[in-house]
Amino acid sequence: MTIDLSDLAPQSVDVRLHDGRNAILREATEDAVRIWRNAMMRATKPGPDGRPSTLGDLADTRSLLVAHCMEVDGKVPSVAEVRGWPARVVERLHDWVMEASGLATKAEAPAPDPTAASASGSPANSGCTSMNSSDGRAR
Repeated sequence: MTIDLSDLAPQSVDVRLHDGRNAILREATEDAVRIWRNAMMRATKPGPDGRPSTLGDLADTRSLLVAHCMEVDGKVPSVAEVRGWPARVVERLHDWVMEASGLATKAEAPAPDPTAASASGSPANSGCTSMNSSDGRAR
């Protein structure tokens, strides 16, 4: 058995935000995953039986991961900026990062296809006008 690690280039997709700015969303680096997991662990307080009893600021971890994996007009957005975007947009970006980075669990539903048509017949892009992969294929 051989594990081929010859291509370390991260997966990425181009994103056009609702305000017309261009962005790049990349799969999470190990450092981004470390920061995200540490935030999740800090937000989860175990009870006497070892099971989570308090979830604290767990919801903040979604914006944190997206911010660490995105570049908007050449700059990394702040977590506060990402929190200001519509929840449906952040959720969609988060789902893509989770899937591309291999962080999605089998218990989670797969990320929606950003190129699928909505009920109105237009792309279901949740506030993004473009989301094409770096290799030219729509995801």
